[in-house]
Amino acid sequence: MNKSILLVYPEPDYNKDHRFGYSLMLLYLSSSLKKENFQIKFIDYSVENFDEQSFFEIIHNVDCVIVELDAFPLKRSANIVNGFVIAQLTKKYRKEILTVAIGKHSTLVNKSIPGFDLTVSGEPEVELPIIIKEIFDRGEIKNNFICLGTISDLSKVSFPDRQILDKEQIRGKQLNKRPHLAPSALMETSRGCPGKCSFCQRKGWDKKLRYLSEEKIYKDFENLISSGINNIWITDENFTANLERAKTILNKFAELKWDHPLKIAISSWTKIDKDFVSVAQKAGVSVISFGVESKNKNILNYYNKCIDFNLLDEILEEADRVGVFTIGNFIIGAPDDNEETIQESLDYAIHSRFDDVNVKLLDYMIGSELYEGLPDEMKNGKIHLFSCSENRLSKYSKSELIKFKSEFVAKFKKSKRIKLLKKIRDYGTPYFLSSQIPQ
Repeated sequence: MNKSILLVYPEPDYNKDHRFGYSLMLLYLSSSLKKENFQIKFIDYSVENFDEQSFFEIIHNVDCVIVELDAFPLKRSANIVNGFVIAQLTKKYRKEILTVAIGKHSTLVNKSIPGFDLTVSGEPEVELPIIIKEIFDRGEIKNNFICLGTISDLSKVSFPDRQILDKEQIRGKQLNKRPHLAPSALMETSRGCPGKCSFCQRKGWDKKLRYLSEEKIYKDFENLISSGINNIWITDENFTANLERAKTILNKFAELKWDHPLKIAISSWTKIDKDFVSVAQKAGVSVISFGVESKNKNILNYYNKCIDFNLLDEILEEADRVGVFTIGNFIIGAPDDNEETIQESLDYAIHSRFDDVNVKLLDYMIGSELYEGLPDEMKNGKIHLFSCSENRLSKYSKSELIKFKSEFVAKFKKSKRIKLLKKIRDYGTPYFLSSQIPQ
């Protein structure tokens, strides 16, 4: 009888009201495990309410539980504590079940995590199924920690197993809320980013930019279109890191999608050109999210970023002209940030053509250059520290910075309300809702 494996995404420590997503890592892994003839079960507690008795029933006939421990920059927020709970409950019910920790957190700590039989650092999609098969074949675990590193040849990664998702999850299912999106999907075209932002945690798990083959990308895209997907979020950390490649991909998307109703969201740095925006719009790109962080030059230097604001203004103007929605991402809380520098960023955001903003508090996160530069006594075993007076990283308290953030967002949204409503009237919403697509 084939062994059965349960893939678990634990409940995040913070559930967002408006979110879409699932774990591509678990979907890739599901495909690879099925190739090794494992039977797969899947539960995502970011969209399902956790119940201990129901969990026991799920694992009744399971031989292995794989738990993904996520990291802060990702869309869901960290789920580490709840991942530990999953491992503990598994052993409480059936000690013989193999428990495995994977994910960005496992890679960042890069050592055996207590409570799990096996901790896997690095990208597990290719090698882990073979390792688990060998463990079952020999009946024992030789090492409780394995470092796999990154996958240099991404052609070895299987297509994501989206069949394990239920229909509601594909439509933006949320905890205790009805799904509201038209059929939606995540896809990626690359991993890694050549940027050197000092606050970025991603360098802790991925230091090299790697590409999926264009052939594989187009095949995945065609599969999504043929299955009726209307919204695609490209998960690349920086889709435009290679600008000409990004244009090539989008030109092909425009050809493949034909007249299929489709809206695509991407993340980008500001080192692009006006031509890219027009290419993106023809492919169906409706949202571009830009990392700006601050308008103040000294603070940008601290973040190891260089922004050409004249170029950015031209890009935003072109986006407005063709109907692409734009989001500016800002950070407050750098050591030299004060009311004047925060106001400088706010003034720029308000007078720019951005349609929306995301504002975050600076967080010194494990894996980032800023975190690694802190003295050990300040870290004191913590995997992240907010930049605030309580942590001796800012002259402002966390509550004061949260207030700055709230005021920033509120003032921006008030100033942009009429512009945003007009843009939605002219070009539709940034993503398709269920009510906008004929059933």
